[in-house]
Amino acid sequence: MPRIRWSALALAVVAATGAGPAGPVAAAPSEGDRGIRVSSHSAEAESAGTAAAAAPTATVSVSSCFVYDSFGAAEVVGTVTSDAPGTVFTVRVVSPGVEQQEMLVVDAGQTRQFSIITDTGPVATTVTVDGSVIASANRTVADCTPSTVSGVYGRDEIVRWDGFQVGEVVSTFTDGNTEFYDLLVDNFGSETGTAVLVAVEVDGTPGEELMTYDPETGTQTFWQWDEVDGFSPISRRTWSQGWDVVAPIQLDGEALSELVVYNSVTGRQVLVNLFSNGTTGTYSDRQWSRGWDVVEPIQLDADAASELVVYNSVTGRQVLVNLFSNGTTGTYSDRQWSKGWDTVEPIQLDSDRLSELMVYNSVTGRQVLVNLFANGSTGTFSDRQWSRGWDVVTAVESDRTALSELALYNSGTGRHVLIDLKAGGGTGTYIDTFWGRFWADAVRVNLEGD
Repeated sequence: MPRIRWSALALAVVAATGAGPAGPVAAAPSEGDRGIRVSSHSAEAESAGTAAAAAPTATVSVSSCFVYDSFGAAEVVGTVTSDAPGTVFTVRVVSPGVEQQEMLVVDAGQTRQFSIITDTGPVATTVTVDGSVIASANRTVADCTPSTVSGVYGRDEIVRWDGFQVGEVVSTFTDGNTEFYDLLVDNFGSETGTAVLVAVEVDGTPGEELMTYDPETGTQTFWQWDEVDGFSPISRRTWSQGWDVVAPIQLDGEALSELVVYNSVTGRQVLVNLFSNGTTGTYSDRQWSRGWDVVEPIQLDADAASELVVYNSVTGRQVLVNLFSNGTTGTYSDRQWSKGWDTVEPIQLDSDRLSELMVYNSVTGRQVLVNLFANGSTGTFSDRQWSRGWDVVTAVESDRTALSELALYNSGTGRHVLIDLKAGGGTGTYIDTFWGRFWADAVRVNLEGD
């Protein structure tokens, strides 16, 4: 599917090799880095609670244009230079009947690059602030350089979002070195910024859906994806408040997901059934011990049902839990790990169905690849030192191999790295780039069922 037609951000191609994101954390973004923020006024005015004193001005330049014949799309690349601090500029590229846009925060004296992909045809580029056009530049297809993109999309996409309203789909390519930033959506309905986002299968059609849940309000929503219009709600309900762990699982071998939801303060744990009309039911409602801050689905055996790895980063206790189709649970193993792991992510390091784990401590930077065995025991593939501060780590499938890749993001620096995992525990770097210090989370999702 030519999702490139609906791209809203840059075609980022950053090829690098190495042993993972070791070394110092990236410095503050320099000129040319792209920060992304959605607002209707300057960040300075937002922090001060007052309107900006003077209207900002900017210049826009279109430096290049490419036509991708295989996709029927044109990419327009340019820059925006600002004279005002922290102003939100909306760059719009319009071709016949189609408008794409990218939102940038540009500080005074800085120049930021944009790259927007739209239909082939005459291209008009405008820059607006609060809806008012302040700069423009035009190109036609005659100005564009023919170009090609080879390969196919990876199986998984990444949805990054700000925790409130704005989300964006990031598609990866089979070479691992290319990412397409697809349709920007601004209708995720969280008012508190504390909501969780997970990928689920709720309607039985090819491709997964998304679920958001806000533990402060109890609002729970299923979202379906459309390549043109983005995400739209399937259903929206009010659950009880306070669930801080929500994870998709498989209990019965059917196409639809189930959920495990858990409240780490009260210890209440519920296995939830999902139905194709967006409604939910309860498999079981039990009392667990309190304080588990990691509850992740894994595969330890050959049956259809998931297992769980649960971990308490304060005490270091780690338990492998068996799930049964009637909603009951059992214990594979109960062990003492070291304390402080804030990421425990299921991955695939080989071609069998059993999961492995990537555990990471964002304070110390220590990262370990863990082997899981069917009897509940564990082993170590590798133990390495990474840079500190990665607060989002999610496993994805971007190159259509049996092994996982890892998408890392540091919200403090805006740095994003896509890691290639190798059999035996080695790592390499596909992409090392700048996403902007804007996103609260990034999750794996397979939107097309490929």
